Amino acid sequence: MRSTWASFATMALALAGCARAEHPLTYRLIVTVSDNGRPVTGSVVRSEDWTPNQAGGADVPLKHNERGDAIVLPVHGRLLVVTLAGWNRPDCTGPRDPPGCHMQDDWSPQAAAPATVGEPGLWTWKSPPGADGRATLAAAELPVLVTFDGVPSLASARVVDAAHLDEALGPGVRLQSASVERSSEDVTRGVATALPFLRDRGPPMRECVPARPPPPNLPPGAQVENQDLGDCVWTTLFTE
Repeated sequence: MRSTWASFATMALALAGCARAEHPLTYRLIVTVSDNGRPVTGSVVRSEDWTPNQAGGADVPLKHNERGDAIVLPVHGRLLVVTLAGWNRPDCTGPRDPPGCHMQDDWSPQAAAPATVGEPGLWTWKSPPGADGRATLAAAELPVLVTFDGVPSLASARVVDAAHLDEALGPGVRLQSASVERSSEDVTRGVATALPFLRDRGPPMRECVPARPPPPNLPPGAQVENQDLGDCVWTTLFTE
């Protein structure tokens, strides 16, 4: 009986793995920051789709898959990173603006996502595209932004409020513009050039330890939760 159930489980995983992706989208995200009047621009091409997270019929929930890298901008002597993560609410620009904001899932330029297999329709973007096909994004429509306190690393990542970049990066630094548009280009890779810690081949982080109460001793392979994110800082924040 045990081997039979194992066979069924293997078949289910295989069927899910072969399932056709739904609502595929490849897009270019462009972000420009003004550093005291000097524009600093970066862009990446990312792709996303939704696939069934289990074998089944039309009511099977879908899993969001994202592929791509973060944008890394050198601003005011520091690095500003436009991550792959999104906020849990559509009005969040940072961890406390408004209160109750925390990281949740991968970011998407789409405002709505299909919930189950076979759900039809086109999904509206966070901002409607103009005649040129490019949609302008406000601060609250951007992915989670981070910088680093000291040498860039998972542990030194610090969340930045997109509407108040000057608070983290210094006077005169502000979001100048952000936009997204469909693309037929290949997904951008190479973020580890700007963030070498992503090349670390050490043991992967295995446990996220709550920050409160502070742990007396951190277990091997563990990281303390980043309270601004409501989660630990994983490498998937920067590349997937």
